[in-house]
Amino acid sequence: MTSYFTWIHTSLFILILFFMQKPVDAKVLIMTHCFNRPEFIAWQHATFKKFLEDEYEFVVFDDSPNEELAHQTEAVCEVLEVGYIRVPQSIHDGRRWGPSQECADTIQYMLDTVGFDYPGLVLLVDSDMFLIRDFSIEKYLGDYLLASTPQSRKGNSAEIIYLLPNLVFFKMNAIPDRRNLNFGMGWIDGIYTDTGGYTYLYLTQHPDFKWLHIDVGYQMSENPTFMQPDATAALKAKSKLWHLMTVQEFDYEFYVDYTFLHFRAGSNWYKMEESQMARKTQMLSEAMEELLSDIN
Repeated sequence: MTSYFTWIHTSLFILILFFMQKPVDAKVLIMTHCFNRPEFIAWQHATFKKFLEDEYEFVVFDDSPNEELAHQTEAVCEVLEVGYIRVPQSIHDGRRWGPSQECADTIQYMLDTVGFDYPGLVLLVDSDMFLIRDFSIEKYLGDYLLASTPQSRKGNSAEIIYLLPNLVFFKMNAIPDRRNLNFGMGWIDGIYTDTGGYTYLYLTQHPDFKWLHIDVGYQMSENPTFMQPDATAALKAKSKLWHLMTVQEFDYEFYVDYTFLHFRAGSNWYKMEESQMARKTQMLSEAMEELLSDIN
């Protein structure tokens, strides 16, 4: 695969120059944002390499809260030879109201500086979400312009439906007024929305916008009816992953018919006990090692 993004550790200006001058070889740009779990990047990179059927480029936006952690994230990206962009912490100045607001700021920065200008398909994905089955973004989107999980809040006069930003597919070239897509958060119709809340405004301004609703699942049945028998058998052959999916010891989520595994709250913003977080991470680690055991 010819690289569209090189490993970037200097300035965004250099990346933009590179972006403008080099022809696009990949159909998909994958953008993830990392806060404090650089070890997840390697697993995410490896699962895309194994299961994603589209040509792609992978770029990590580093939103680490301190430079020591940023250096660790940068080092991981250098080893993996994936794109790296340090998010300027100034975007959070005066706005450090919690993880949802900081996440909203970072996502909007990713889109405004790179994502909206990419002349192809774009995947915005949380850094604690992993592809666990064969998948094509191009085939999945089909004629839709965007895919996301709808988030809903009951306002004073209407239901507020907006885009959940942890897994979003964009057919970027075809999205009308795409720079008006705002993943910020705040008050709408008497209700306070979380990250992505302001996408409600875009959706109401574009009532004919064609977007695909991504499903979310939790504990999976031992014999899922939506999955082909050979796909079920392939998952069952990975006993640690299968246990994680069907026993539901922790609050993992699964998207797109159990194609993406979401660790959830990888930054531990909801303050899980240290021993529990260690156990949850260990289960994921064992499942990933088993899943990726045959990768080159």
